[in-house]
Amino acid sequence: MCTCIAKWPNLETGLKNWIVDHRQKSMSVSIKMIISEVRRWVVARSITDFIGTAFKCYRFIKRRGISMIISTRVAQEMPAKQETDFAISEVCS
Repeated sequence: MCTCIAKWPNLETGLKNWIVDHRQKSMSVSIKMIISEVRRWVVARSITDFIGTAFKCYRFIKRRGISMIISTRVAQEMPAKQETDFAISEVCS
């Protein structure tokens, strides 16, 4: 049974502040960056029973009300010839 209570609230508060600071500096923050940063903090604080997984990170994001934008590609890249033909047709129209 999950209670959704943070085991280390001070760690989560610091991590949220780190994310907000990076975003204010117009720096992107990924799940991998969050996990890497929290693992660095865990080692510095000598926490031994911490499990830093993507699932735990998503739970933290949900619990703290952080939104993440996932960048995806809509389509595969066009071959170079099609790319130039497409650019030429846009200029001519």
